[in-house]
Amino acid sequence: MKKLVLIALLFFAQTISAEYNKQLYDSVISGDYDHAASIAKRLHTNNVSELQETISKLISDKIRNLVDFSYRLWTTGSREIITDNFPIQFRLFYNDRAIKITDAKYGYSIKLTPGQNKAIINISDNTNVRSSWVFKPLWESNKLYFKIWNADSNSYLEFGEKDANGIQPLIGSDRASSERFQWYLVPDKNAATSEIFFYIYNRKFNDPIEINLKENSNDEQQLFGELTRTDVNFEHYGWNFEPL
Repeated sequence: MKKLVLIALLFFAQTISAEYNKQLYDSVISGDYDHAASIAKRLHTNNVSELQETISKLISDKIRNLVDFSYRLWTTGSREIITDNFPIQFRLFYNDRAIKITDAKYGYSIKLTPGQNKAIINISDNTNVRSSWVFKPLWESNKLYFKIWNADSNSYLEFGEKDANGIQPLIGSDRASSERFQWYLVPDKNAATSEIFFYIYNRKFNDPIEINLKENSNDEQQLFGELTRTDVNFEHYGWNFEPL
C-alpha cells in the first residue's frame, strides 16, 4: 500500500511539473511575461532541471520572446534565474558592457573600418581593435530591441541603402534616430554541437545580418542584409557574443 502511495505521489508531481513547463513555454510565446516569471521563480526554487529543459526547448525552437523574457527577468529583480539557468550569452548584453560580436562558425569579430565605417569581418586581423560593441536596450510595446553601439568609433549599426539586387550593406553611423538602427535577437542551437548562437534581425526591414565568409580567404568581408532571403542558417546568419 505504501509503495502504491509513493508511486501515485510521484506521478502527481511529474504531472504538475509537466503542466508548469507547458505554462512557462506558452506564456513566453504569448508574451505574458509576468505569468512566465512567476512560474520560472517557482521552478527555480523547486525544480531547476525542468526550468532549464524549457529554456533549452525555447532556444531550439528559435523563440525570439525568450530574449525579451530574459530581459524582463534581469530588470525586475530576478537576475539569479538568468545567471543560474540561461546560457551565459543572455547576460552579456544586459550589463551595458562592451562585448565582441563574432560569427558563429569561425569566431571572427565584427569590426568597423576607419573612415568609411563599413561593418566587416577581417580574417587576417581578428584583434579587438574597433570590435567593441555595447547593446543599448529599448523596450517598446512589450518587445525588446537594441541599438548596437561601437565604442571605438561612437557609431551605431544600421543597414545602408539597398542596391538594385536588394542587398543592403551593414554600416556604422553617428545618428540613431529611426528603426533602421534597432535590432532584435533570435536564439538558436547548433544541432551538431549544441552551441548557442543568435540571429540579429533589423527591426525596420525584418532582415538578419548576413555573412558569406570563405574559409581560405584573406580579404575583408562586408556584412549585409538581403531583403529577398527568407531562410536563415547557422553558417551565414549565426552570431555569438563574447566578453572583451
